[in-house]
Amino acid sequence: MKLTNLLLTVAGTLLVTVSVSRVDATPPTSGEAIEQELATIRVGVDTRASIRSRFGPLQDDRRQNYVRVGNGCELRFAFSDADDKRIKPHATLTAIVLQRLAANTSDAKCDALATGQGLRFGDALGRVERVYGRPAIRLDEGDIVFFRYHNYSECGDDRRKTIHAKDLMVRWNRSTRKIVELSVQGNPTSCDLILAE
Repeated sequence: MKLTNLLLTVAGTLLVTVSVSRVDATPPTSGEAIEQELATIRVGVDTRASIRSRFGPLQDDRRQNYVRVGNGCELRFAFSDADDKRIKPHATLTAIVLQRLAANTSDAKCDALATGQGLRFGDALGRVERVYGRPAIRLDEGDIVFFRYHNYSECGDDRRKTIHAKDLMVRWNRSTRKIVELSVQGNPTSCDLILAE
């Protein structure tokens, strides 16, 4: 059984690690747009300043900022123009991760947060594919069902090309029957790095 680690890193900061034992690499249906919005915030558009104006003060964790929503979840943000000392106020957002603080936590404010296409954090498992179609990767590992949508097919076989790589990842917990993590990422990425995965 082959074990694969999927990593979501932005500006050198690890946001998510998922270990899996089966990968279905069938691409999503053609023409499908990859999500770039979560909790009314858009990757590549919003900045630290605009997020702070909507959510209030953000907690600082080196290259990431985060804010607790309600009593049950946390929004984490990664930015393009971050260094080890601070995040610039107008740095562009490159990733958003929405996580439950505990797998069985239920909170109306958290569950109401949604992607731009309407997948809510409190939605049922079947709704993921109804909203986005067939994922590029679907993994079943114990209690976790993992969906990943991306636009990596734009690279073709050209390793010299750079694309605006877009990812949407959803982690669903079978025991609690809840989405435990949603993430949206978008940033210019070398096809050489993508094809090396």
